[in-house]
Amino acid sequence: MNKRKAITAVIALVLSFYWILHFCGCTGKQEVLKLNSYAMTVNTTGSDDTDRTADIAATSDLAQPAGFAGTDRYVKAAETDILVMYYNSAQCAIDIEDKRTGFVWSSSVKDDYYGSPLSGPAAKNVQSLFHFSVTDFDKAFVVTNIASHGDKQVTERLTDNGLSVDYYFPKYNVGWTVEFWLEGDKFYIDIPQDKIIEDGKHGIVSINMLPCFGASRNDEDGYIFYPDGSGALMYFKGRNFSLPKQYSFSIYGESRVDLDLYHENALLGLKTAMLPVFGLKRGENAFAAILDNGEHDAVINLALSGYIADVNRISAEFRFRKDYFYTTSDNKVLNIFEKAMIKTQRRMHYQFLAGDDANYSGMANAYRKYLLDEGRISKVIDKDDGIPLGLDLFMGVIEERLLFDKYITMTTFDQAKSILREFIDHGTNNILVNLIGWTQNGYGAYPRHLPPGRKLGGARKLKSLAEFARSEGLKLYVQDNFVDAYSKNRKFSKRNDTVLTEARMVISNKEQDEFLLNPAISWNKFTSSYIPKIENYGVDGISFERFGSLLYHDFHRQYPLTREGTAEYWNRFISETKERLGHAAAEGNAYVLPFVDRLFNIPVSSSGYFFTDESIPFYQMVVHGMIPYSSEPGNLFYDMEIQKLSWVEYGCMPYFELTYENSNLLKYTEYNALFSSQYTDWLETAVSLYKEFNERLGKVWPQNMISHERLSDGVYRVGYENGIKVYINYNDRYSKADGYEIPPRDYLVVEEGGNIR
Repeated sequence: MNKRKAITAVIALVLSFYWILHFCGCTGKQEVLKLNSYAMTVNTTGSDDTDRTADIAATSDLAQPAGFAGTDRYVKAAETDILVMYYNSAQCAIDIEDKRTGFVWSSSVKDDYYGSPLSGPAAKNVQSLFHFSVTDFDKAFVVTNIASHGDKQVTERLTDNGLSVDYYFPKYNVGWTVEFWLEGDKFYIDIPQDKIIEDGKHGIVSINMLPCFGASRNDEDGYIFYPDGSGALMYFKGRNFSLPKQYSFSIYGESRVDLDLYHENALLGLKTAMLPVFGLKRGENAFAAILDNGEHDAVINLALSGYIADVNRISAEFRFRKDYFYTTSDNKVLNIFEKAMIKTQRRMHYQFLAGDDANYSGMANAYRKYLLDEGRISKVIDKDDGIPLGLDLFMGVIEERLLFDKYITMTTFDQAKSILREFIDHGTNNILVNLIGWTQNGYGAYPRHLPPGRKLGGARKLKSLAEFARSEGLKLYVQDNFVDAYSKNRKFSKRNDTVLTEARMVISNKEQDEFLLNPAISWNKFTSSYIPKIENYGVDGISFERFGSLLYHDFHRQYPLTREGTAEYWNRFISETKERLGHAAAEGNAYVLPFVDRLFNIPVSSSGYFFTDESIPFYQMVVHGMIPYSSEPGNLFYDMEIQKLSWVEYGCMPYFELTYENSNLLKYTEYNALFSSQYTDWLETAVSLYKEFNERLGKVWPQNMISHERLSDGVYRVGYENGIKVYINYNDRYSKADGYEIPPRDYLVVEEGGNIR
């Protein structure tokens, strides 16, 4: 027995000496950790000159005692046919090598790439694997931007083709696990909800993962893509200014529930980040970063050169808590974070692109494939479908007057039938019709919904219109809103039906006359009384306002909801409508894409921030050929020729919002933005565009848009999967591209064989 103990002690001593020698090497030179008996040196030509020794240790374990600081060497933690992951414990850094090109993507900005030694806060910021923020519940303040280099306890383990790292920060008594792994050309990051630790008075507010992954100097060829509106690019080269500021795009819209802010953003033309994806291109290499889970409470951070360090970078930050403003008894306004954590899975991945795919078109193609593979988008358009005409008919609205309000009738149900008959007689037989303001109290009377407007013809005439539309093969939608509630319309309880803050205060605008409805309560009313009645009218579907553009959390006493929970309710409405009526439409946030069969109000530009160099149809490249979509009505655009070219470039259906009566009647109503709408003024234009689009662009309608490129100022080329290319010229002069001459303010459709349409 003693002999066995002695042998065990000797073995332990030898193993201890071995681990000390290999994990704590005493040479001043940075080395790559070797985990088994064979090694292969890889010389890279990527973002730095660090030597790496390729090494796989399927049976080795990197686990260290809590508090182990690691060594300043890179170890190969995982490998696929395309990628290699290297990990440096001491620097808390990860490098990903793309074997196709030898390019290395780094989580940290290295001195040799930056051009000068980094030190102090700048070094900690740009060389961190993550940044995080915590809140002190007792003192109601937040500590932000804490770097991963802070005092911490770390436990590291090799996993199946990856690495799992436990972090614990004793100063705040918080910790979590991050799992990193490779699959094919993808690099995954996951923060398991069940491995989050909070043992004291501090709570985690957010974690910004890989804040400097792929960071680039201003002298490099490339750009950053961010999903602002239709999509936006910021180029590295040619940037002659630096900004000490970071810009954040809250995925699916503002995270703070603020009705006045919503209206302000709309007036400023600020768009929403509708897709949880971003990307970065450096030379012939690029990545698309996709948030798999947790995107409902996440932001995309864009840091320009000049913010802490002279490199451009983009990253995703997961939020763990909601915040709200609280006014103290001495009128101090505090930004408070709730104690309850948002419990959800948080996962994202980077997909690496090389060569011809290393651009925003490649990013869009990769994201579309991801959505299809994961069942997160539905293909509604059939290969034989023609391009429909989107036609909204505005019916009625209340004009508020000093003594007695007046109902303004713009289009009755019979007049709508007359309009449709004229369109059909002119050869337009594929129309997606949508009725706005069709209920008893007209547009904006929410939460009043039914019955159909008596002055419009009532339920009987609506049924007749629906029967006519069906007999002609048209689809008839009615537009409604189950989100907003206005005090002037009554029919709801401010105390019981509306969205509340954590302090159980009703959320409203400054005038205290506008509210948001709790989704669960709206759902109960929708299923119990609304949808059964709507079925009797014979309409084909509902267009839901706000479902695809607005999320909010709610501290309702009976039905509390996170933003993710709200999205689930919106999708319940859509799914129930499709099951009962056949069709449903909404605006375009990614969570509706598996459910809707029409998208409306899809932007064809970004917000136009001063750092944006170019707006791109990234959103459209993802959904084209999958789901029909429209942008803004052609009759409301300042230049119909430019609007047409925009529809062509962005792959939109032609779309108009019309009335039977003259739009002058709307002058003193809240709907006076519809300044030119009488159908007789637009019938010929709408019919002409419908026919032109089907004749020239019909073959690309069911196809995926696989490429988009600006060839020169005002000249663009769009490519489709069937080989057709469309050249668009916005200029007032002829332009040449790829040997073709494009007329001014016009477009060419070039088929794969060279035939021009």
